[in-house]
Amino acid sequence: MDNLRRVYQQNKANADVKRTIRELKNKVYNYSEMEQMVREATCNDVSEPQLGLMREIAKGTFTVEFSSIMAVIWKRIKDTKSERHPYKCLVLLEFLLREGNAEMVLTQIQNNLHLVSALTSFRLINEYHVDVGMEVRERADRFLKFL
Repeated sequence: MDNLRRVYQQNKANADVKRTIRELKNKVYNYSEMEQMVREATCNDVSEPQLGLMREIAKGTFTVEFSSIMAVIWKRIKDTKSERHPYKCLVLLEFLLREGNAEMVLTQIQNNLHLVSALTSFRLINEYHVDVGMEVRERADRFLKFL
């Protein structure tokens, strides 16, 4: 039981450090509030993006913040060092098609379809020599069928 507690505390501490680093980057790079929300929704945490956060981002697609929202998504979808960024970007894009400015989001997706298609062959080998990109590949396949 003590080992489990220790592992939990280490994971919690690591998450806190990552969150602090993300907050520092937000300030240093002077990200807008909407860009910060997209960064939070597509962060490296193992949890799914929060529904409330995705709803706020979806509302932002009807505003002048649209291009900055999509810019962060396209930047993060190209991340090859983490499986979580592209995976969460696909989750967010699918949500934005349903709840956001669908016409503009769809146009952006069509213009960047090569990025989404490339994820169908996404590979990322972790420190244990295991390919952790399977979820991204499956999600990209489902997303392309969804379109």
